[in-house]
Amino acid sequence: MLQNGPYQGEGFTILTIQCALIEFLAALKRGWNYRLGAGWGQNDEYSQTKDLYIDFLVNEAPFSTVVTSAAESTTFYKDVRCALVHEAQTKNKWKVWAGSAGSLAMDFQRRYVNRDRLQDLIDIYVADYGLALTMSPALQQAFLRKFRYIHSHS
Repeated sequence: MLQNGPYQGEGFTILTIQCALIEFLAALKRGWNYRLGAGWGQNDEYSQTKDLYIDFLVNEAPFSTVVTSAAESTTFYKDVRCALVHEAQTKNKWKVWAGSAGSLAMDFQRRYVNRDRLQDLIDIYVADYGLALTMSPALQQAFLRKFRYIHSHS
């Protein structure tokens, strides 16, 4: 659980972890594993993180209620996810908010992402995914593929 404190920079760390978690959830749903140079979906692998990310945010509820186009998803991927992961910063004046600041998880006009609201979306997705997992053999197979891979490389 996120703890609200003085909001003195912990949003970047939390958001970076959330961005990694989003990629993991996208790959988990497909049962795919990252490998540099892999073809899209060949041998249940991918190398184009951008494509995986964009598709996931635009097409998976509840993210798709906030990220309504490939252009928005691309903006988040480049200006927030990649900027945080590769350079420990956001780009193009994106801000990281927390707590009650702003009511949206992401606001593409005002250029902010609220780490707490984003966590709400992640929590909803995980709960919905868990329920779907109990009913979908295809999701179960994807889950097993992903975790067998993780186990074999641990």
